[in-house]
Amino acid sequence: MTKLEVVYYTGTWDLFHIGHLRSLEKARELGDRLIVGVTTDDFSESYKGIRPIIPLEQRCEILSALRCVDVAIPTRFAMDFEPMIKYGVTIRAVGPEYGSGLRQPEEHIEALRWMGGQGIKVVRVPRTPGVSTTLIKKRIREVE
Repeated sequence: MTKLEVVYYTGTWDLFHIGHLRSLEKARELGDRLIVGVTTDDFSESYKGIRPIIPLEQRCEILSALRCVDVAIPTRFAMDFEPMIKYGVTIRAVGPEYGSGLRQPEEHIEALRWMGGQGIKVVRVPRTPGVSTTLIKKRIREVE
């Protein structure tokens, strides 16, 4: 019997755009199921310095409606291990910048060590060039 590959991918997913869709589709191609963690408004604000425009519940509902997403769940922070254990995750998809934004590099090292010990493979998912929520927000501010 073949082992089911379960992919876990977290993000804020605010102002959903084509870059989000493409990265989720790439993450889904990595396995049989895609579990998407949606960071809470409070965590997103602490990490990015600004609260998401779209509330958590709506971001979860949008993601849940996508064909490539099997389950969308709120998560307290990007490296929340509980969902990985609960859903039997075998692949942890991360963005290309994973680890660079952490306030304490040892958090990154510890997370990688824990995932390795659980047999979870870490795979970087590429971004869509020229598309990001940050750029969209910047353009909106310029128009105002």
